Amino acid sequence: MFELQRGRCACCLSSPGVIDHDHRSGAVRGLLCVSCNKLEGMYFRRERMCFHEAPYCFEEYLRKPPAFPLRWQKKGTTFTHRHRR
Repeated sequence: MFELQRGRCACCLSSPGVIDHDHRSGAVRGLLCVSCNKLEGMYFRRERMCFHEAPYCFEEYLRKPPAFPLRWQKKGTTFTHRHRR
């Protein structure tokens, strides 16, 4: 994921520090910096608007997460590869 995102947060130009995932499905979405990870959760809950310019906005990130093609999933405290069915 780090190489796929060129060593940057998926929503800004900072260094990533968090593996972001969908809390309902467990699907890994990408790497975010700590700040964007916090703001993304607030945006998702409609508590705050996104201040990023396209193509780095949370709406685009949530619509097309950079890590989805890698098919990783969080289960408990571990990350596993999702197999095709």
